[in-house]
Amino acid sequence: KTIRHTKQGKGIYLPGAVSPTTGNADIFIHEGDSADWSDGCIVIAKPEMERLWEAIEPQDGKNVTVVAT
Repeated sequence: KTIRHTKQGKGIYLPGAVSPTTGNADIFIHEGDSADWSDGCIVIAKPEMERLWEAIEPQDGKNVTVVAT
């Protein structure tokens, strides 16, 4: 988990993930209300972002699995 430098705010970095739409390889999960908040990242509601953020311990823990459907 990290604080995103370009747009600020909490983010979960997904190493190795690439957006099939944009080719962007800097994919994050971060808070957002709609696709307009994304440059190819996965946006989720603030309460879900907080829940995910708290679940990752330690900060670089790899204890969350992301399944995109």
